[in-house]
Amino acid sequence: MITEAYSHYQLNAEQFNNLFTDNVDINTLDVMGKSAADGNFVCIDILSNLALRHDDAGKRAESLLFDLFSGKIKGKTGIDEEIQQASLKLYDVAVDAKGKNDEDMNKFYSPSKLLYIAGSAMENITQQQEISAVFRERNISQSPHEQLDHVDLWNKGRMLTTDEINTAMKGLDSNIHGFSSNFPIGLIEPVNKSNLLSEQIADKIPCDHGLDKMEIFPVNTGGHWILFILYNNETDNNPKCVIFNSLCALSDEAKNHLIDSAKIAGVIENNIEFINGDMQENMPNGCGIFVVKVAELLSATPERKPGNIINDFVDDFSRLSAEDQGLFNIQNRRQMDERVYCK
Repeated sequence: MITEAYSHYQLNAEQFNNLFTDNVDINTLDVMGKSAADGNFVCIDILSNLALRHDDAGKRAESLLFDLFSGKIKGKTGIDEEIQQASLKLYDVAVDAKGKNDEDMNKFYSPSKLLYIAGSAMENITQQQEISAVFRERNISQSPHEQLDHVDLWNKGRMLTTDEINTAMKGLDSNIHGFSSNFPIGLIEPVNKSNLLSEQIADKIPCDHGLDKMEIFPVNTGGHWILFILYNNETDNNPKCVIFNSLCALSDEAKNHLIDSAKIAGVIENNIEFINGDMQENMPNGCGIFVVKVAELLSATPERKPGNIINDFVDDFSRLSAEDQGLFNIQNRRQMDERVYCK
């Protein structure tokens, strides 16, 4: 029996010894996760090693680390950097072991949370591009205008693609009555100039049927994502439209196309509300991140008026310091990438 060393992990002797068995107690991992959140690097290190396993314990350890890394679980300031360094050390071991059929390191040879964390800490651009390619192999299919081939997956100013937004939003409307999300599209077809949003709405909402639930549409107006929302106002039973834009204002042409689209759903112009956030000063190209975040908020409380939810979010974000807005950008990108790339 190994003695005394367990004190470094804030575990009792029985819990510590259990870590070296085939059936690791998940509750023990949770205790270590709490200690890691407080900055215990020893716990971060052993969780990183346990995360290499392919059983339930390995999955739990990997998820605990990623939740701390992405800010989903709150930890001490700088905890993400400590987790990055632990993953990077294991990645270096994996590189040396490649070709030796070392199954213990498989999570560094395929899309995984551990590989994503290690990639985020890379300073070598070539290495980052190689790891980005691993994540792209089985995931996102892009349009000719949305290729990621030469883009750093971890770039804090990267614009999201159509399929990234679609994948990130999948499941938002599952088991939620009165809420429906739609596939992201461009506003105008580039060749024949048709209004794609109007066509999508016409297919989804027949004029003689009306709105029976909140419908959200991520829309690319041309290098910029917005969220187009249709809902039925319970007060007067009339359809309404809210358009969320994280920049100052849309062009008159884009606004007119959006108004035309709302009218397809039976919304009169007086019932169309444009909410402009001017939110990207510390989140360059963050429009897609904002669209996904607002979609999550709308799905969480579909009984509230969309305009109220969005205005509250815009106000709350505007009160954040520049540093906290930057942190919001990083953490939300990591959490979204987990859903999209770290299956």
